[in-house]
Amino acid sequence: MDSYAMEPNAEVIASIPALAAAIRQTHRLPPPLATTHLLFATPPSSFYQIQAKTLEAEARAVGHLVSEVAERLRRLAEAYGEWERFDPAAYFDLSEMQAEYLVQVIERMSTVYVVFRIDAFLPTFQQAESFWVQSFYPAYHTILTESNRIGFNGEHSEAESNISRPPSNGINLSDDMALNDLLSHGGNIKKNGLEDELDTAGMGGAHADRSSNESFIHSPEVDASTIDQYEIIETIHPQMVEKWMNLLHVVRMARKLLLEQIGYLAVNGSQEERSRWRHAWQEPPSRGIANDLCPPLQALPTLTLSIEFPLPAYRQPGRKQRLRIQRLSKSRRK
Repeated sequence: MDSYAMEPNAEVIASIPALAAAIRQTHRLPPPLATTHLLFATPPSSFYQIQAKTLEAEARAVGHLVSEVAERLRRLAEAYGEWERFDPAAYFDLSEMQAEYLVQVIERMSTVYVVFRIDAFLPTFQQAESFWVQSFYPAYHTILTESNRIGFNGEHSEAESNISRPPSNGINLSDDMALNDLLSHGGNIKKNGLEDELDTAGMGGAHADRSSNESFIHSPEVDASTIDQYEIIETIHPQMVEKWMNLLHVVRMARKLLLEQIGYLAVNGSQEERSRWRHAWQEPPSRGIANDLCPPLQALPTLTLSIEFPLPAYRQPGRKQRLRIQRLSKSRRK
């Protein structure tokens, strides 16, 4: 992975709303890189390392980390003026790449706005993001291309004749119900009049009926490509849901602890981070993805922090001009 380099200004999946936006747009996004893996190819300082054997222990460790970073953000209001040019990597003890993609510093006319995205440091976040990039995304696109090329009854569909002429996004999203039958949890798999219930394990909290599933897989009428797709959904989809739900569980537990701290509430940037990804909820999610992976935007927790404080007077653009105008205005009143 060290041979990879992120494109300048690349869109990094560094928060829960960002990951949720990516998941619900799986069918239309270009092949992604595991950005958190790249960000932490050089391990972060021990200050940011979270080592926990249980979700509850991770939540406690995350709560402590958020409290510490929140304190650094609050102190920054006084320290910012001491820097001729503020260096977020040095101040927050991050690598240059980590600071570039996890910390946002915007100097406005008279204020400074700083955002710190902590979600990316969570082990459960890194597991969910890496799994989506390395397993779920390619599996979903395998099913998309196969469901367009080969009918679910094992016969070649008309889409096969168009395989050399893909649409602009590389995927034919025509009226192909096989994709929904395969992906939608609780949906039916229809095969020449034969229906087997597919309840993907982990989606609704119950495991599928193995006997009916096996009878479907071993049916002489089901071809190899259909079995591959079925196995993808039986394993990859519920694993994605499990990792996603673990992440939400950790963050919700951590926030429950943090909501008792006034210091955290003063720098809570959850709403701003959700608003940043609102555009992804203006269109329906990718077909067939479990409801658990497509929650409403406002239901998403995040530990993103933000603060706004006055820009030191000597750094404010046009300050001298404003002072001259104020003096002229006072002299005229006299």
